[in-house]
Amino acid sequence: MASLTCKHCDKLFVARTNRHKDRKPKYCSRGCMSKAFRVRVTCKCETCGLDFDVIHSRIKKGHGRFCSKECHDIAQRTGSMDAHGYRIIRVNKKKVKEHRHIMALFLGRELTEDEIVHHIDGDKLNNAIENLQLFPSHSEHSSLHRTLERLEVIHD
Repeated sequence: MASLTCKHCDKLFVARTNRHKDRKPKYCSRGCMSKAFRVRVTCKCETCGLDFDVIHSRIKKGHGRFCSKECHDIAQRTGSMDAHGYRIIRVNKKKVKEHRHIMALFLGRELTEDEIVHHIDGDKLNNAIENLQLFPSHSEHSSLHRTLERLEVIHD
């Protein structure tokens, strides 16, 4: 019997006799072997931004978005974040950006795809109507940002 090191937990273990003499066991137990085969992926919580590990196969089942049940519950109540930092909420079972929904409620109509809602203070989570400004097109919104960038360069 040989003394070996487990590939998963690095503990020393004594190898049992194996009917395949040329193969040495790599793990100290079936538990270590199954844990070693679970591929873990690091994800970022959509609510709090904390990094956490999740088993790769569970991501396909819809897991891997929240680090805990508490963060999941908060997201259900307050919405979640998209990749660009905007809050996403559910309205009539559809996911919408909160700032666009607030502007649509204020105007009393749906926004067109061309219309852009601008955050005056630059904070994408400050969706108070006083902080939102509607632009009829992407080009007009871009020209505002170019102007703001030029002013910022002059003041620096």
